[in-house]
Amino acid sequence: MNPYMVVYKHMDSSIPHHPPVHVDISVMSWNASGLNYSAVMLAGLKQTIREHSPTVILLQEVHPEQQVALRSSFASTYVFAAGDHYATHSLLIGVRSPANLYNAVFSPFVTSTDSRGILSALMQCSGKSIKLTTTHLESGLDASPIRREQFAELLQTDAHLIAGDFNIREAEIDRHTFNQHWRDAWVVRGQDETRRYTWDAHKNSRIPAFERKPRFRFDRCFIRKDDAFEILDFRLIMSTFKETHPSDHFALIVSLRLR
Repeated sequence: MNPYMVVYKHMDSSIPHHPPVHVDISVMSWNASGLNYSAVMLAGLKQTIREHSPTVILLQEVHPEQQVALRSSFASTYVFAAGDHYATHSLLIGVRSPANLYNAVFSPFVTSTDSRGILSALMQCSGKSIKLTTTHLESGLDASPIRREQFAELLQTDAHLIAGDFNIREAEIDRHTFNQHWRDAWVVRGQDETRRYTWDAHKNSRIPAFERKPRFRFDRCFIRKDDAFEILDFRLIMSTFKETHPSDHFALIVSLRLR
């Protein structure tokens, strides 16, 4: 066939046309602060999940007891996959039924001594397959070179969605490489300053009193540049439980439409 030939396909008007099926999902990403695990924090975590009922849960810093409690409390509604089960803080992916999880893989960072890494799994939802990834990058200003390496490794994955605690600073992001393949959900939805900081000493009761009151956008959600995904909304969950916040991080929830 001539490669420059244009072929026009006749559409039979008698055949009913069915528009593509859209699937809307919500994704919650949250550093559950397992290092400071307490019963009140666990109760607040469970209440927040019940209240918002996200399609996907991506958790970081999950204490082993939190893992057990979440699997027990949500056994009838969520399927879970974990990273290092015995780490001080681990990664956890959950999807709400009837969605399911397959091929969960945890890849530890070779540059980390604290069981940090990348947890990925394939979600099957309404006939669509989505590769989910969550992570927790190295923390602290001194860890910037290592964190840059981890971030670069993360962006090379074949995930459709990446969310987690990146501990990232703007100067550490190679914008040219990032913008080629990824979209930042907060940026796409208008860069609302009231939803910017996920670790905020001004607003979070779990953060110790600092004279300077720092605030950072540590937690983010990235969507691969693909026409199959529309970012509908981005918001933070700042609610308290028993007059305190369940974590020193605010949860983020991203609403997506899968075409």
